[in-house]
Amino acid sequence: MELLKSTIDFLYDFPVLKITGVYVLLIIPVFFYLKQGKRRWRKILKKSVDYHIYHLASINKDSSVNETSRKLAQALLWGATKQLPLDLAEGKGGRALRRSFFGDKTSLNICGTVYYQCAMNIRSIDKVIIKLNDTLLSTLYRIYILESFFSPAAVLYMDLTFLYYLLSKPETGAGRLFMEIRA
Repeated sequence: MELLKSTIDFLYDFPVLKITGVYVLLIIPVFFYLKQGKRRWRKILKKSVDYHIYHLASINKDSSVNETSRKLAQALLWGATKQLPLDLAEGKGGRALRRSFFGDKTSLNICGTVYYQCAMNIRSIDKVIIKLNDTLLSTLYRIYILESFFSPAAVLYMDLTFLYYLLSKPETGAGRLFMEIRA
């Protein structure tokens, strides 16, 4: 107790140290919040990718699904199982996101190709493929941004959108998926 009192008295004598101490006391909780948030969102997004892999593999094995839908499910499955680990291994710091914007082969661009194929063949595509592509695309963007230099802003954004999802209780889409995973 005496140490705390003497520290406070010392800080009052030096205003620069007082301001620096306030900044340090503000930065430490923010640092731990961002670290825990990044760890939490990595787990949620990993479960989301596993969810997509499971459903895409089951569509791929289903004999009642038409050939076009099966090929698109195979492409999405390949993007989630093979291309995503390559993207993350080669693209730390946002390089994978930049590579996808430049048109290189990334899992985001695979989802974009599947999106255009779904748009061209909308009548013959199973609607589950379209929904899985939408939620997988949202998951991939979140993974890429979480693994980039923008991760502090990404954690804050994802926490705020998750709070919005909790309040609005969406019936479908990525918000519903993340709520189910978190539960």
